[in-house]
Amino acid sequence: KRTNREKIYCEIPYDDMLISRDITLCSGEYQIKDDTSGILEWAANDVTLKCNNTIINGSTSTATTWGIDMDIYNNSVVDGCTLAEVLVGVNFKRAHNNLIKNVRIINNSKGGTNYGIYITQSLNNTIDNLFYTNTEGAATLAYGVYATTNSNWTAIKNSNITSYENSASHAVYLTSGCNWCNVTNNSIVLNGTGTKYGVYVEGQAAIVSGNFIYD
Repeated sequence: KRTNREKIYCEIPYDDMLISRDITLCSGEYQIKDDTSGILEWAANDVTLKCNNTIINGSTSTATTWGIDMDIYNNSVVDGCTLAEVLVGVNFKRAHNNLIKNVRIINNSKGGTNYGIYITQSLNNTIDNLFYTNTEGAATLAYGVYATTNSNWTAIKNSNITSYENSASHAVYLTSGCNWCNVTNNSIVLNGTGTKYGVYVEGQAAIVSGNFIYD
């Protein structure tokens, strides 16, 4: 007998989990110790990682923990994941045309310099509806989104970025390597001490509009 119920299959996340096909992660909070470069490691083009109320917590890891490592792969989607207690939430390197949406990155304070999303040598990536907040004081420098060498056509939109660091904190920081980048319709709150930037732009032809910045 046929029913209109649809079974949803999910997988439990673990350290060094390879994302090589479309995957839905199971709901719940998972304490995962990262031993190498990332808890979830991208391993294919054109795949989607979807989280079903999934929280990945790296609090037991070393100071070098990466939540998601997207190195060299393209045309993929991360949807709905929560990453907590990591040094870098999502790391882009040589990864193009990807979409990060509905992702939450919270309390990534491991000491030193922390990044919600770090982008380098990666073109045409979009961050949509990111929720980033950092309420712990271990880091000496914190970035919500940081785009550096050859990170052209990065788009950050419809996001909420809040930092309460005890020292310098920057919500969106685009170096001279991020040209034709777009920062639109974001809500940014900066409560750290020292130098703070809501949106910092060095590259050319950036579009910065519709953002609300509170200090």
